[in-house]
Amino acid sequence: MVSERMRRVVTYERVSSEDQRERETIRTQTAELARRLQQEPGVELVDRYVDDGVHELALEKIKSLIELKYNTISDAAREIGSTAAIRELFIGFQHHLYDVVTAEL
Repeated sequence: MVSERMRRVVTYERVSSEDQRERETIRTQTAELARRLQQEPGVELVDRYVDDGVHELALEKIKSLIELKYNTISDAAREIGSTAAIRELFIGFQHHLYDVVTAEL
């Protein structure tokens, strides 16, 4: 008799905005992951990694990112526009990255 080997699983649950935190989307993710794991034979949930993610959108990170790409804020402003436009671009980019990860669940 051949025994089926259990797959050990760790979940990764996160939010990437204050709005998602306020709406408690972690609960939704937790419930959906639990539902999916129950439908998978041979899966053992061994741990959960929960990250509120909001800190990833910290505006303090803009300066470093700008300097990597454009060298200075002034150079970035010449290419992108106002500091408000730079901020929106940065935050939009971060949201896109996290939404892509979430959409793959």
